[in-house]
Amino acid sequence: MAWTNIDNALVSVGALPFATTVQALRDNPIAIANGDAGAPKVQNAALATISASVLATDAAMVNWVLARTAGATSGVVGSYIVAWNYSTGSISANGTVAGSSLRYSTGQNGFAIAQGTVGAALTGTWRAIIGVPAPFSDPPNPTAYYPGFFLRIG
Repeated sequence: MAWTNIDNALVSVGALPFATTVQALRDNPIAIANGDAGAPKVQNAALATISASVLATDAAMVNWVLARTAGATSGVVGSYIVAWNYSTGSISANGTVAGSSLRYSTGQNGFAIAQGTVGAALTGTWRAIIGVPAPFSDPPNPTAYYPGFFLRIG
């Protein structure tokens, strides 16, 4: 759909409706919803506020959210992952970290894992959901890395 400007004279009292005018009246709301070029933009104040209480009681809203996240793949913006802190320091809860400082979890059990068994580096920017300690080194043992729970934000 494309946005069509409608001249006021075409919709004034007594004006005969042309097929193109009626078609524009049908298509313009769709163009607004799609954000098409030239169409008015929906303002934030007009959008529904989704709160935790709404999600807890509105099954239709929950289904709407789930339908948009079900197709998400690992590592995309908005996805969560358990990953190893491969940086040189600790990561605080709500702190952000580059994906290059994180490694995919390899499914090992426990709170720490020895160097050489971590997965590949992540990409993008991630937010720590929980605090994660810095890697631990106790020579002659290999460096141990700690897992954290992260949300991709960029």
